[in-house]
Amino acid sequence: MAITYTSSGNCNVVVNTGGNIRVKDDGLSVELSTTSMDFLEHLVAITDGYGAVSISILTGVVSTQLADQTNAAGTSSNLARADHIHNIPTAVAVSVGSANAQGSSTSFAKADHVHQGVHSLHSNTEANRYGDLSLQEGIGIAITDDGYGNFTVAASGAITDEKVKISATDTTTGYLNDELTVSNGTNTTSPLEKSITSPGADEKLNLQFDQTKLSITSTQVSNFTEATQDVIGAALVDSTTIDFTYNDAGNTITAVVLQTGLTFGTPVTLNPDVANTSGSLTTLARADHIHNIPTANVVSVGSANAQGSSTSFARADHVHQGIGTGLKIKAGTVTAGSFAGSPKKATITFGTAFPSAIYAINITGADNRNWTWESKTAGSFVINTNANTVLTLNVDWSAIVIGESN
Repeated sequence: MAITYTSSGNCNVVVNTGGNIRVKDDGLSVELSTTSMDFLEHLVAITDGYGAVSISILTGVVSTQLADQTNAAGTSSNLARADHIHNIPTAVAVSVGSANAQGSSTSFAKADHVHQGVHSLHSNTEANRYGDLSLQEGIGIAITDDGYGNFTVAASGAITDEKVKISATDTTTGYLNDELTVSNGTNTTSPLEKSITSPGADEKLNLQFDQTKLSITSTQVSNFTEATQDVIGAALVDSTTIDFTYNDAGNTITAVVLQTGLTFGTPVTLNPDVANTSGSLTTLARADHIHNIPTANVVSVGSANAQGSSTSFARADHVHQGIGTGLKIKAGTVTAGSFAGSPKKATITFGTAFPSAIYAINITGADNRNWTWESKTAGSFVINTNANTVLTLNVDWSAIVIGESN
């Protein structure tokens, strides 16, 4: 600390006693203590009318902090300000070495410094490994160190390029083509085939899958039935005339025809010898529809067979008028009591009618009467006695189709 005195001729002494500084000027004295830093609070400037005394405190630049320095109070006559800063120098970190060492640098390292070197190693998906790591040799692999940190990984043993082992326990070595077999499994011909390209040269072993030889049964496909049902169930789409219902739990598909969307038409009449056809109408027929199959009266027996040209059919019980092997004859007896009325009459009804009313009638009776017939039809005629007298005996009759027999 330095004291600067500007005299007016009246200050007679400046004394430094026991580490204290005392200034006297005409009997006025000020004493400052340098034994503590609080003297800075008592700096004064004295003016007595004759002269002035001022006190100045010198400060200096603080020293740089280096690594591993010994604590020291220092020797500078200057003081340090309260907000002084020491320089703590840093430098680039060195590469990772082969052994731990304290180093000799006088600088420090920043907290986020980085050393050049291997951070960690890991295998495939394994976790990162830190620290000292060892390389281990695998089957057929040798690892060598040249003493300078250079490692060489190379194949070992007598296995050549073209020969392989199936596993570590394989006792023989063979060519890949010999070691690789193709099995046909349950198929008569394997869908997987192997072949060698460029035999004797730059050979390549080819494996080819032939889809045409692949045979997979439904039992070999998991959930085949359910998956198939789901696909079919989704593919069937409702229309205005058909409603599909897929019961997944019951494994059923139901189709219902919606009659509200259908249009029905009248069936056509069926005629002989009309060719089969699917039709062209856009309308449908109901299940209980009926076709008109027309019939007509048959014709008489002819002299030769003929198909005919009629557009109608004949009923199953039709009868052709004809001679055949003989004329149709009907005969019977009527009891006397069957005649009634005035004159007395009796109706004869055939069990089976003639084809037509073209037949001849013969009537005979024991009673003397003028017998005649009337109201002749294919199925009946009436016998007339032409008298009112009651008959006493039965009457015989016969009827025969008019024509010639064979």
